[in-house]
Amino acid sequence: MPIEKIKTVCPMCALGCGLLLVKEREVVGLDYWKEHPFNEGALCPQGNLVHEIIHHEHRLTTPLVREGDSYKKASWGEALGIVASRIKTATKEFGGDAVVFLSSGFCTNEENYLMMKLAAALHVRAATPPSAAFGLKDIFGYDASITPLTEVKDADHLFIVGEPIEQNPLAARYMLRAKFDSSAWVTAVGTRPGKTAWFSNLFLQCKPGGVAALLLGIIKSIVESEAYDKEFVEKQTKGFDELKSLLDEKSLQEISEMAGVSPTLIAQAASTLAKASKPCIIYTTAIFEENAREIVKALADLVLLLNATKVGLCVVEGVPNIQGAKDVLEEEFNGNAKVVVALGGMPPYVNLDGVEFIATTQTFLRSDEKADVILPGACFAEKEGTFTSTDRFIQKLRKAVEPPRGARAEAEILAELAARLGVELGFEGWPEVAAAVKAYGGIVEDALEGGVRWGGKRLYESGFETTDRFARLLPFDVRFELPRPEGKFLVITERRTFNPEWALVAERFWEVTGKPWRWIEINPEDAATLGLSDGDAARLKTDAEELVAPVVVRREIPKNILFASDYKTCVASLERV
Repeated sequence: MPIEKIKTVCPMCALGCGLLLVKEREVVGLDYWKEHPFNEGALCPQGNLVHEIIHHEHRLTTPLVREGDSYKKASWGEALGIVASRIKTATKEFGGDAVVFLSSGFCTNEENYLMMKLAAALHVRAATPPSAAFGLKDIFGYDASITPLTEVKDADHLFIVGEPIEQNPLAARYMLRAKFDSSAWVTAVGTRPGKTAWFSNLFLQCKPGGVAALLLGIIKSIVESEAYDKEFVEKQTKGFDELKSLLDEKSLQEISEMAGVSPTLIAQAASTLAKASKPCIIYTTAIFEENAREIVKALADLVLLLNATKVGLCVVEGVPNIQGAKDVLEEEFNGNAKVVVALGGMPPYVNLDGVEFIATTQTFLRSDEKADVILPGACFAEKEGTFTSTDRFIQKLRKAVEPPRGARAEAEILAELAARLGVELGFEGWPEVAAAVKAYGGIVEDALEGGVRWGGKRLYESGFETTDRFARLLPFDVRFELPRPEGKFLVITERRTFNPEWALVAERFWEVTGKPWRWIEINPEDAATLGLSDGDAARLKTDAEELVAPVVVRREIPKNILFASDYKTCVASLERV
């Protein structure tokens, strides 16, 4: 049988890297799509192993229904019947707001649209998971990056919040080109010095929970030194007086103490940013470990004060098609529901407190499974549709193989569920999506073959998309309550993985690179107290769970604080294994 190479989109994060699946009868490997406009053939460690997920032996092929603390196998009819019944009961007893169809970000734009269409017919809700860009719509007009990541290389100043080099290596390529090819100044902000800090000219290490306070200090310095663009602010924004009132409430010294960064460094960061002729502000999902919504407001304020027609703003999301989900579905899930039906599995950062019933479609069983009904879904190589990357680039997802027997694509699952609920779910493909979704208006299907960036290279060149065409400067809250260690450690974290399917092949990372995928960073004094050295295995324990991983001893980590990748901000104990 001849070998085929099928163009598709990597589903491991939100960057939208292109790759080639190598197929005989099945997918047997991958190749590098060197002409792809974003990643130019390069792939990160997760992307290099993504093909191994497709035919993995742990793929789900039978619906599962919770029975006590475990699951029993069920027929498709039984499983869908349970889901339909719970939807009917919840809407009857509590109304339509009690039911939420939740996009995981692993669904195509077309599947998200079908989900929205079904929810509308049932008078229930359809929502996206938490997104790092939520809130930008109220300020500018869209919850989206203003500039694409590929334009970052031309900036003369990068102001980065989070750790993109470790989290999204392919995005970091363009940041490093700006640094080394264009001599851009790099200011990095975070609670621990990672690889991005190593390449920075100025690293601002905040106290845990101190990022919003740091941004307040930088904005205060810019405004009080009159280094902001007064003409732009007066003619194209609203809210300056309210923001100025916030700035007047605290001295720079008080703000410095809240942030854990000296007034001198805050002033230096403000001055270098304000003097740049072509700055770009970049932030990652690291904001979810603090007061994310307030940090988004603060970063948007910076963009507006420095003139949003000149400053770049790039949101480096994590979940694969989260931008597409936001484009199609306008509501962000806030945890307020009785029944949740999640397409593609349960995404990160979702609050499920108070939810009484969860149904998901997903490709494998997770170790921390919360669902009551699990429907075996199709993976990225088993469906047709489109994904939208974190910087608004829409690409085709091409079907390489059929799902394993017993698994079904989400569009098929939605259609069958709709029929059980008395809804005929017709669909006319991309033209129907483009006609209904504001951001996709005018994009014809033929344009998707090579990919197309909605909104053009830069958003808002013809004005902001708010109702009155003014952007909003917004006051923001710098307060953030962290859990109190009380004799234990405060654990801080950032995500490195956004697709739970990575768990299927994570062990291969060790085989290929000789490095652990997860680790725990600790201060030397704390390590000595516990008898730990570099590379020793340690057990991180909370009241609910534990993680065993090797330790990395770093003097840059403050005492009584641990960093654990892909974990959660919490209080925990640590012991040698």
